[in-house]
Amino acid sequence: MAKNNMSDFIDVHALIKTYLSKWYWFVISVILCVGIGFLYCRVHQRPMAIRAHVLIQQDDSNPMADLGGMGSLFGSKGYVEDEVFVIASHSLFSSVAKELGINRLHYVRDGFLKSHLAFPEYPVDVVAPGIADTLMSTIVFKIKVDENGLADIKAKVKRDVIADVEDVKLPAQVKTIYGDFTVLTTPDYVKGRELKTTVSFSGYGVAAEELDTEIRAFRGSKKSNVICLTFDTPNVEYGVAVLDKIIEKYNERGIVEKNLQGEKTEAFLRDRIQLLASDLNESESAIQQYKERNGIIDVNAEASYQTGKKGQTENALFNVEKEIELLKLTREFLADSLNYSDLIPTTVASGAVQGGINSYNALVFKRLELSQNAKQNSYAIRQLTKQMDLMRANLLTSSEKALENATVNLNKLMLEKNEITGKLSNIPTQERE
Repeated sequence: MAKNNMSDFIDVHALIKTYLSKWYWFVISVILCVGIGFLYCRVHQRPMAIRAHVLIQQDDSNPMADLGGMGSLFGSKGYVEDEVFVIASHSLFSSVAKELGINRLHYVRDGFLKSHLAFPEYPVDVVAPGIADTLMSTIVFKIKVDENGLADIKAKVKRDVIADVEDVKLPAQVKTIYGDFTVLTTPDYVKGRELKTTVSFSGYGVAAEELDTEIRAFRGSKKSNVICLTFDTPNVEYGVAVLDKIIEKYNERGIVEKNLQGEKTEAFLRDRIQLLASDLNESESAIQQYKERNGIIDVNAEASYQTGKKGQTENALFNVEKEIELLKLTREFLADSLNYSDLIPTTVASGAVQGGINSYNALVFKRLELSQNAKQNSYAIRQLTKQMDLMRANLLTSSEKALENATVNLNKLMLEKNEITGKLSNIPTQERE
């Protein structure tokens, strides 16, 4: 039993002493790991996720629409899927690269093993008119400018050096097997300061292929009409500019296609109209001569107009007759002394009479409230009674005048109705002729 205890005993002091004897390996490991982490952080920039969404407007030509809710089981139309390919097409990316000039990417050295993608401002640029249209490779220009403004320029394609010039003033021309390139400074260049920069010059087609690998276009969901665009890049301004330009060029392409379709439709209609014009001209001339000889117009339009006018007149007659009856009831109510302290129950169309009725009813309410708390011979009740007498007389006069006006209007409408009825009775004969 004692032997087992002795075998399980660990000499911690001896173990620590052994580790301390190899202390330099621990130091070397820590320094090496910290150095590797430092170099990785210096070389690799943290990309930022840029997102954009495009809503696709669709027409109502879905053949599944007639099935009601069944159409939604299959998601939105295939038109959205087609537009995903359009917005991420090589030709669209190529036009974006050409318009933004991002076939030339500028990387400026910030320090030891550290550089950043410069956009939209950069100190040095490389231009070569016409070469980017056909260039199928990527040329990397490494440019070093000293404090005196003298530049060393080295151009490489993959690992092959195709041009190497030293101590030249900018702008400088660099001759290569692909053509002549000009390296020049921009307004953002700072004189008297040492500069190290790299310009990656590609053809528009190559730049479009790079965008195709970096930008992802996909449909938001099976039932949505939204296209999502994602772009991971360390330069936020660069990513936003690229996605905005993609959406802009996509919209421009849609406008061009719609305009082209409209032009084709216009040309088709114009040709058909010219073919029909001569035939219709003969027929219309014959109809015109017949109408001139018989002194008639469009019988159907005249019948429709007179029928609608008759309906409006009959409706107006009904309203006037109703108004006359209400005015008569109001007049009789006002003339009856038994209704002295009662509310006037009628509602008339005449604004003056109805306003008087509302004011009179308000006085009746007020008098009823006072009579509950005051004597009948009190001063307030006597004043209200005088006002009611005066207003009742005015209302009687106003209702008489309104009744006279309504009667005149009724007679005019009756004459108009008779005239319309006479015209309608002649339409069947004219239509037959």
